[in-house]
Amino acid sequence: MLEEVKAAANIEGGTRFVSLMYSMVLNTMGIANHLPNWFELLRQFRAAVENDAEMQHLKNRMEGDTDGKPVNFYGALFSVGATGLSSVERLEEVVNGLMRVDDNERRMWLAGYEQEQLGFSTFVNGPWAAEHKRDAVNAQDAAERFRRMAAASRDWGLRALTVQFHVARAVMLDEYGRAKQAALAALDEAEAALGPDIALDRARAKIYWRDDKFADALEIWRRIADRLPKESAVERAFSLREAAINAAKAGDWEQSEQWFLDAESSAAASELDGMESMSIGLAADAGWRPSTRARLRALLPVWQERFRAWAIWIRTDR
Repeated sequence: MLEEVKAAANIEGGTRFVSLMYSMVLNTMGIANHLPNWFELLRQFRAAVENDAEMQHLKNRMEGDTDGKPVNFYGALFSVGATGLSSVERLEEVVNGLMRVDDNERRMWLAGYEQEQLGFSTFVNGPWAAEHKRDAVNAQDAAERFRRMAAASRDWGLRALTVQFHVARAVMLDEYGRAKQAALAALDEAEAALGPDIALDRARAKIYWRDDKFADALEIWRRIADRLPKESAVERAFSLREAAINAAKAGDWEQSEQWFLDAESSAAASELDGMESMSIGLAADAGWRPSTRARLRALLPVWQERFRAWAIWIRTDR
């Protein structure tokens, strides 16, 4: 199809037609899986848009029609195409492509992820999650690829992305490679290179959790729970849920209840679809402790409020 589109450039008005057709192809979810030269095509498309006043007008209009939320046209196109990458190998190919452009252009392409609530998590974790679904994770190979990507991105000025690569490396070593000490060492290596980071601490807590060392994990959560970023309600809700479950496993029911309720508040504050039902579940989880009747009565207003909000959400969402 792309060859036919290129041929159309020879007819009158063909250049703009090519740009429009490219935009349709490149705006396909996960298209990077199917076009080996996807990133190069993106760059060619950008050059065509920047040299066509009418295409620039369409681009500016699309960036402005976003309900007041900032959107980078090229960053959005990149994130749409890269969403659903099917392998860590393909992710590294994309990262290698990003290495070959300057800092400003690279940041432009990655702007779509910076503007998402989940940040770079989707970009980094999606490929190995896809491999997991196919039972195709090669732990050692993926860990080495994530190590290389972390090293490559260190000087990009995108700390959150580099941290995600380090965390993914630790996940590969621990959860798939059954190499707990190697995973902890990888996180220590990351901290030595980047300095302390809540995401690295959270990854350590997960490793201790998987090893049934709940007290060690709880110690980490006590240190970082109050410092979880409030700007991402979704990430905060999931993090506090992990902390709450860990506290329950360690036998600290009072702390567990408080973290469940804090997670519930964050979930309720999120605008992401599905978080309303999660907030109700978290409010219920707060009550799953050896409780007195008085304590359960104290939680009833929270449950009533969440079920009331859920009922409103169901009516307005249908």
